[in-house]
Amino acid sequence: MALTKPFVADLARRETVVSTLKQEYVFVPAAVRDVYLVYLLRQIIAEGSVIVFTSTCRSCEVLAAMLNGLDVPCAALHSQQPQVRRLASLVKFKQGTLQLLIATDVAARGLDIPEVGCVLHHNVPATPADYIHRCGRTARAGRSGRALALVTQYDVELLLAIEAAIGAKLEPLEPTEAVVLALMPEVSSASRAAILSLAENGFLQREKERRAKKRAQQAEEAQSAPEASLAPHAQASPGPEASSYTSTDALGADETPALPPPAPPQAASRPQSSSSGSKPSKAAAPVRFKEGATAAGSTSNQKSKGNAPSKAKAAFRARAAVGAAVGTAWSGKSRKRERDTSQ
Repeated sequence: MALTKPFVADLARRETVVSTLKQEYVFVPAAVRDVYLVYLLRQIIAEGSVIVFTSTCRSCEVLAAMLNGLDVPCAALHSQQPQVRRLASLVKFKQGTLQLLIATDVAARGLDIPEVGCVLHHNVPATPADYIHRCGRTARAGRSGRALALVTQYDVELLLAIEAAIGAKLEPLEPTEAVVLALMPEVSSASRAAILSLAENGFLQREKERRAKKRAQQAEEAQSAPEASLAPHAQASPGPEASSYTSTDALGADETPALPPPAPPQAASRPQSSSSGSKPSKAAAPVRFKEGATAAGSTSNQKSKGNAPSKAKAAFRARAAVGAAVGTAWSGKSRKRERDTSQ
């Protein structure tokens, strides 16, 4: 029985931000992004706890060291930390002892911290899904929240993709540029000091070695992928119509391909030439046999198969005789033509 009004259930997962979230962005030059970050944090941190999301583990450690040097207490959270240090940072942030957490996308999923007032994107996420998951750390359980993104001149297309995915426009925020740039000397010196401290404790060297190892592993996987795709073809068994010849590459070191025995050489006979004046007679048609013909038949088939070599020899002699006769006749005509020319 056909349904006149069927019910269609769309089970596709749709990710979107909540309506109680206020979304803003600040358009900044890439060279002074950290200066804007410090300025905004000093304005926002008084309103509640803040999570700053960044893209890499290195930038996470550098930002945490720089903000601590600027008397902005914070903790870092990324995948290269020991588990004990990560748990300690989360406990302090949940208890309210720490108001600022610098994290990578490892904290964008699975964390349930109800009282997060603001999420600040130090870099625009590469995909809209990452942006939605980052914003999901605030405005939870019906509470209000705020999401603020630092957009450089290289992130405009990413911002447009995010707006198209969530179906809403982010509101622009324009702080006073002169006030922000006044913090540049202070932020620059703190950033240099943070990089030096990370170089001294060996974090930058470990991060460099980890990236080199990851690149080497990716290159090795890229080289092994074509070999793996060709392996099933090399190991496939031949079909019923495959040739009996086997490549030596597919055999082992002590194995040799089984080739069919060579055919016995035919005895060469001297062709008998006919007289120069007589015309060559037509040779009998050669007898041909199909390869692989079976002998399962009558006795006459077996006799014809046994007489095959003699018939082939007779045909060969007849063709040789025809060739010799034609050559003799041609040479006789040539000598006669020479005599007529000389006379």
